[in-house]
Amino acid sequence: MQRTISCSYQCTRGAGLTSRNLIATGTPFASGPGVKRHGTPLTCNAVSKKGPLPGGDSTGKSMATLAKSLLRDAMAAISSLAATGSTGMGSSGSRTAAVAALPEDLRSATYAITATNTAIFFLSALVPLLPASALLLNHRQPQLLQLLTSSFAHPSLESLMLCVFFTYIFGRVVERSHGSLATWVVYATCGTAAAALAWCLLPAKAALLSSSAPAAAWGLFLVGIGLPRLTKKPLEVACLLPFTFAATISRYSPLAGLMVYEGMSQGQLIHVAGASMAAMVAVLVLGAVEALRAEAERKRQVAKRQEAAAREEEAINAVINAASQAAAQIGKKLL
Repeated sequence: MQRTISCSYQCTRGAGLTSRNLIATGTPFASGPGVKRHGTPLTCNAVSKKGPLPGGDSTGKSMATLAKSLLRDAMAAISSLAATGSTGMGSSGSRTAAVAALPEDLRSATYAITATNTAIFFLSALVPLLPASALLLNHRQPQLLQLLTSSFAHPSLESLMLCVFFTYIFGRVVERSHGSLATWVVYATCGTAAAALAWCLLPAKAALLSSSAPAAAWGLFLVGIGLPRLTKKPLEVACLLPFTFAATISRYSPLAGLMVYEGMSQGQLIHVAGASMAAMVAVLVLGAVEALRAEAERKRQVAKRQEAAAREEEAINAVINAASQAAAQIGKKLL
C-alpha cells in the first residue's frame, strides 16, 4: 500500500538563528498569527512502512529546495555575526577620518615648531613688553624659565632661518619615525639640556645672551638620522654630519672664548654637547617605547585572530546544528 504525504515548510525566526519545522499533514500548512510561510508549500513523496512510494524525483527536488534555504539562512547568520564584531570600530574610524581630513600643516609637529619659533621672533621684535633678552638665556642673570624659552627664541634673523631649515629637514624624519609628540619632546629636551649645560659650565660673568634653538635642531638631526642610520647608512651620515655640525657651532662662535681647554677655545661646543647627550638618551627611550608598542601590537593581532576564529567556529557550529535539526525532522517525517 502506498501513501502520499503533503509537506509544508514552516520558518519560525527567533532572536538569532532560524529554526525549521517540517510538518507532514494531508493538506498544506496554513499561515497563522506569528507564523510566516517561507516559499511555496512543498509536496514530497515519502516511503511508508508498507513499501516505497512512487515519485522519487519529487523527494529529491524537495530536499534540494530545503538545502538551498538552509544555506541562505546560514549565510545570513554568519553575516550578522561579522557585523556584530565590526560595530565597535565605527566610532574610532570616524575620529581617524576627521583627523586625516585636516591640512598637513595643522597635523605636523614640525610645522608647529617652526611656526612657534617664527612667531616668537617677530613678537619679540615688535612688542616692547616681550623683548628677546627676556627669552634668551642670560648668562649673567639666568632664570629657570629661560632654559625652555631659549629653545624657541633667536637673537637674529639669520639664526631663525638656520634653525627653521634644520628643524624642517630633520624634524620631519623624527615625526615620520616616532610621531608628533616625540618630535616636540625631542626638540624641547635637547634645547633645554643644551641651555642647562651652558648655564653650568660657562662663567656667570659673561654678559651674553644665547639661544639653544640651533642645538635643539642638532638634536633632531641626531635622533632622526645621525644615530639610527649610523650603521645602516654610514655614507648618508658622513655627508650630512659635517655640514650640520659646522652650521650649528657657527651660531655659538661668540661663546668660544668663554671656555678654553689646553689653549683651545671650547665655548662654542657646550650647547652642542648638551643637546648630543639628550639626543642619545632620547634614542634609547624611543627604542624602548617602539619595542613596547611592537609587543602590544603583536598581542593585539593575536587576540584579533583568536576572536575571528571564535566567531567562525560559532557560525560553523550554528550551521551544523541547524543542518542536524533539519535532517532529524526530515528523517522523522520520511519514516
